Amino acid sequence: MADAKRTLALPIASDNGQAAGAGLASAAWGDQWSATNLYKRAATADPSVLNRFNLASGYYLTGRTEEAVALYRSVARDGQFTRVQLSPLNGAVEGTARYINLGDEASRRLNAMARIQVAEVGAIDIATLQPGAGSDRAGDLSAMRVVAGSSAHDIPDDQAFALDAQGPNATLP
Repeated sequence: MADAKRTLALPIASDNGQAAGAGLASAAWGDQWSATNLYKRAATADPSVLNRFNLASGYYLTGRTEEAVALYRSVARDGQFTRVQLSPLNGAVEGTARYINLGDEASRRLNAMARIQVAEVGAIDIATLQPGAGSDRAGDLSAMRVVAGSSAHDIPDDQAFALDAQGPNATLP
């Protein structure tokens, strides 16, 4: 199940932002906590569909599912006309161009998250994971609050470095 979660949440690609590119590099090294902090910086500076998608991926990989769901829902809605090329980190064969639609990928990940939750606990509140759940305005506010604000789950860089050093199973205390 852990491998399924890891594959489910890989970031897709980088835009031109320095923090986003550094986030992808950190993720490639397995430093998911640091990568997520870098994705947060990128999404705060530019809340593009791609930056929100990568931030959602980081939040999911570090166990911050509530934030990931809010962001994936916003990408499922806003990313329908956003195509990106997969990075080699996601299994794209070098020298080939494989593109995906970010809105569709966010919806796929939300559905997969729902299946994982059912497998783990036997129940799910489908309304919270459904891509179109809630009004568009409420979804926008929720996703933007995650990007622009701080939450109880945000951590400083020094704590992110310490969690990365603990390995892939590190969790917030």
